[in-house]
Amino acid sequence: MLIVGVFIAATTTMQLSFAGTSVTNASFIVNTCAVMTPFVCKFLFSERPADNVWLAALLSLAGIWMIGGCAFTEIAWGDWVGLLAAALYSLWMPLVGRFVVRHGLPGFLTFVQFISCGLVCTAIGLVIEVTPATSIIDALPEIIILGVFAKGIAYLLIAVAQQHTSASNTAIICSAEAIFSTIFAQLILGERMSPISLAGAFLIAAGIVLVQFPMQFRRRQTKIVMINAIPKEINAQ
Repeated sequence: MLIVGVFIAATTTMQLSFAGTSVTNASFIVNTCAVMTPFVCKFLFSERPADNVWLAALLSLAGIWMIGGCAFTEIAWGDWVGLLAAALYSLWMPLVGRFVVRHGLPGFLTFVQFISCGLVCTAIGLVIEVTPATSIIDALPEIIILGVFAKGIAYLLIAVAQQHTSASNTAIICSAEAIFSTIFAQLILGERMSPISLAGAFLIAAGIVLVQFPMQFRRRQTKIVMINAIPKEINAQ
């Protein structure tokens, strides 16, 4: 129930952010959850973040500032909502990881999340969004694409992936979504980024990638130690 509650809050908050900012800005800001996730793992599960996570957080903060026009007072309300969505996703990611590692059932978890989210959002929509049936029918192709592919299959793959890798790694890999969002926003919606916003997006992406480096370095170190521990006679063979 905790996972479902956080998922509903994160998903609806992210979609709300698109109403107050560009698709490109929202995508990069929401994906700062890759930097936040190690901190959440630290506070919830006592997993100490690497030292470079602090630098990654500063890079992401600077990137958000540049996307907002180099002034926090000029950042659109949708950008702030996107940042809240990132915080919620950084909580959701390790919760899902703990669940699928302990219980498995990634498909069942995804099913329960979307059924619950669908029921809650449908109830809210019927109350505050009086929409004619014809509008829903006209939007049906987009609803199917978003519901089945962009959400259902994508989140199922995230749950499956977390059976085999950490929440921090999953968040970092999934942050590539921002790059694809930017490409399709330009192709489909005709969005364009200013040089300052482009530099800010680059800083956020750099912060996201930076989180991964010490993990890779530790893996190499572990491999070297294991090889050195093997007797020379076996190595020679």
